[in-house]
Amino acid sequence: SSLCIRPCQPNLAAIMSNGNVYRGFTFIAIGGALFGYVIGITGNVVTTGALVCDPNNMSDMQVGGFWEIGYDLCYELSDLAKGWVSSLNIIAATLSSLICFRYADKLGRKREALVGAVLYFVGATLAAVGPNLFFILLGLSIYGLGIGF
Repeated sequence: SSLCIRPCQPNLAAIMSNGNVYRGFTFIAIGGALFGYVIGITGNVVTTGALVCDPNNMSDMQVGGFWEIGYDLCYELSDLAKGWVSSLNIIAATLSSLICFRYADKLGRKREALVGAVLYFVGATLAAVGPNLFFILLGLSIYGLGIGF
């Protein structure tokens, strides 16, 4: 059915039958907004006192290594390492975009959106609950793969 009836007035029944399209678009748009939020907030993650040790306040935290487990750890990162942590999700998004570009037609929009949503969820959860720097970086990478889809 056409979206317009003569003389091109919107056909409300045809528009409402596309409800799944609008719901899907809404969730994908929320994912895009989260992507923008993550880009804005990632710089704050590597600031002193969050992930990076604050030399003025070392009473509550201990310096952790890459594999050391604990939720009260901070890390001594070089400027280069801070840059890598900040751009890890963008690098992973670029790589997964190349994969998605190749297989998007075979996957279809629905599967592509589902894969992206699963990667968002797994990556965000892993980065949030990861007990050491390895899992935080792995979570950011998986989240970035979701961005690329």
